[in-house]
Amino acid sequence: SARRWIPILATGLALALMPSGSPAAEKDGMSPTTRQLLRERKLQKLARKDAAEAIRQLDRWRLAGNPEGIGTAIAEVALAAARKAPSGDAKGLFLCAAAANWPEVLEQAAGEGGSALELYDKAVEGLIDALQESRSAALLGGTDEIEGPLARYKLSWVDAGPEWTPATHAFRPTSGIRPKKNPLEDRQGLGTPVLAIERAEDEEDEPEREGGLFEIYTYYYPLTAVLELSAAEGDQPRSAVVRLLDPRLTESHEIAGNEYPLSIDIGAQFFALEQETDAIFAKKGVLKSGKYLSLTSLYLSEPLRPGKIPLVLTHGLASSPTTWAASVSEFMLDLTIRQSYQVWFFAYSTGVAFPYTASLLRTSLLEAMERLDEVGANPASDRVVMMGHSMGGLLTRMQVTDTGMTLWDAVFSEPPEEIDMPAEDVDKLTRILVVEPLPFVERVVFCSTPHRGSQWAANSAGKLGASLVRLPKETLDFSRRIALSAGDAFTDEAAEYKKVPDSVQTLQPKNPLLIALDTLPVDPHVSYHLLIGDRGKGDTPDSSDGAVPYWSSHLDGAASEKIVPSGHSTQQHSEGVEELRRILLLHLEEGEP
Repeated sequence: SARRWIPILATGLALALMPSGSPAAEKDGMSPTTRQLLRERKLQKLARKDAAEAIRQLDRWRLAGNPEGIGTAIAEVALAAARKAPSGDAKGLFLCAAAANWPEVLEQAAGEGGSALELYDKAVEGLIDALQESRSAALLGGTDEIEGPLARYKLSWVDAGPEWTPATHAFRPTSGIRPKKNPLEDRQGLGTPVLAIERAEDEEDEPEREGGLFEIYTYYYPLTAVLELSAAEGDQPRSAVVRLLDPRLTESHEIAGNEYPLSIDIGAQFFALEQETDAIFAKKGVLKSGKYLSLTSLYLSEPLRPGKIPLVLTHGLASSPTTWAASVSEFMLDLTIRQSYQVWFFAYSTGVAFPYTASLLRTSLLEAMERLDEVGANPASDRVVMMGHSMGGLLTRMQVTDTGMTLWDAVFSEPPEEIDMPAEDVDKLTRILVVEPLPFVERVVFCSTPHRGSQWAANSAGKLGASLVRLPKETLDFSRRIALSAGDAFTDEAAEYKKVPDSVQTLQPKNPLLIALDTLPVDPHVSYHLLIGDRGKGDTPDSSDGAVPYWSSHLDGAASEKIVPSGHSTQQHSEGVEELRRILLLHLEEGEP
């Protein structure tokens, strides 16, 4: 079943995405300074054969008044040994590495970072893996008594919430998930970013889908793991607490009366999501729309939270939600935005005509708003912001437009009540073509949107692409019924298509639906903004982003229009991201009483 793809791939990621600090993942990682120090103290062989004793000798040298570089050496020797040790033994070594420079770790977490903080992060990454591999009692709500080279530890684990626990999720450091060639924005601070990945006990398990909603956050969710260490008191074990925090809710963490900014890596959620949705909704979603149409959903990136404004992001043709990764991972570093908005992605099979997919988006949004009302009074739900890239902008426009009978009349020469067609088909067509603005949407952004189509869709390449699109059987059957029962009612323009058009055909400049939609204004209660690319040529209004020309992406009456020196992916360009951030902050300012 195609609907089992999330848990199956989630299990694969949980097993396969080992962090860079895991055993056998890298060499000993010692710096030249540490190697030189070990040579001077004649500890090279001992560090390899008995790392614990080498660490104790280094610590005695530090206590004798030779502190410079010793903490780093202890951390690096402990890390090198931990990566080769069984998980049970590795725990004490990772804790030793994390504790070696604890005061410097806190100092660097509050400042600009540094080597002590980097070593701490590697130690926490390895510790989390070792705890899971050894099935530590701490993960079950107890405590784990751990022996390290320099101290004993009593370790406990604190969950970020009931949604993500060791019983249901594996926790993988994001350093092993992020591709090095395409890093997204993150922020260094206290703690190690991890991704909670749901464990699928049975590959036959199906993801829970309610209506048009999919709670992706239950399968992949970014958290920050902070290892808190107490000072040693005599012979008593040191307290060690691995505390998971939700960076969407928490900006900083207090230790010993001081607040430290948290490390944040929202983008890691995208890299896991990319394994899922790119495989489903990008090119395959165009060419095999029938196979993947049932997976169309509004993907919730975090639990429904009253008081946070929904930000709905819709991708374009032959794309997926990860087209928004660069934008979201950067502007979600802004505390105000992160704590004011909840991001929802609409993922869909892009081979189907945009008015039909827009109706699925509408259904999903109505379901989400109903669910949001159920979890508590939420005045923010009346202030929804939508952003659509490319064809996703047309889906977005359909949510803020009163079509009346304009789209219907572009296709049929007879009104619904007179057309010779089964009642259920008339009802379906009416829901697709005759719509009113959604009352809860207050602002939209059109990014590289072909409001008047694209010549690409009409040229030979576009026509070839259209010929390769395989529409869903349901859509083909629907098309045949319309042709058989109401073929005489088609307008001359619609009759040229001889079937229900696919997405590429509805993007052709002469498509009657597109022409009709362009005659309709955006709801006057909705503020709309334009993000347009000119490929850096500065030739607007004669410009193009390479796929959509300015004459198609421009709309009169926009609250703002930003031209960025990019190609079609304006929402990924640095100036485009900053513009989106500006609009989100503006929305908050204009909503203040």
